[in-house]
Amino acid sequence: MFAKPPCRQLRFVHLQAAVVILQLAVLVSIVGCGTEDPRIGKWRSEFLLTNAPGGTTSLADAKAHLAESPTVVFEGRVGPGPDNVFTSGKAAFLVTEILSDEHTHAPGHDADNCPFCKRRAAKAPLAAVRFVDGSGEVLAIDARDLFGLKTGDSVVISGKGKILSELELFEVTASGIFLKPDKL
Repeated sequence: MFAKPPCRQLRFVHLQAAVVILQLAVLVSIVGCGTEDPRIGKWRSEFLLTNAPGGTTSLADAKAHLAESPTVVFEGRVGPGPDNVFTSGKAAFLVTEILSDEHTHAPGHDADNCPFCKRRAAKAPLAAVRFVDGSGEVLAIDARDLFGLKTGDSVVISGKGKILSELELFEVTASGIFLKPDKL
């Protein structure tokens, strides 16, 4: 009978549009993008090695032979401790020497609370490992996400090493990483 006044029709249209937008927002938040960051696949295929490279040395040997060649291939353990190992949001982390057992361990030995193990770990060689893009910038993705790394993982790193004299730190710009399946 009576036509709705135009302002009521506009309110109704705005209300419908708001409901549709709200429904889309809820759907997107529930479903998400559904895809992994496309850079991850590209960088994994570039840096993640399927086999350990030949000529692997210890971290200490790699560091000691830098004067002969900056190219390094060494075995290490992601660490040294639970804190400050990874650079948040960057493909950079610390690796320490894998220490050999110099004393016998009783069953249930806790290396974290053993004074001998603690002393050796504190003196173990350390390397700062970083993965960079074509322009030399550290990749803007956390190494934990990129490679699935966690503290204590055994890895083989290949790349170019140098000593940062001001920090007395062995830094490696990595060209590859092999994740050892066994935990040493």
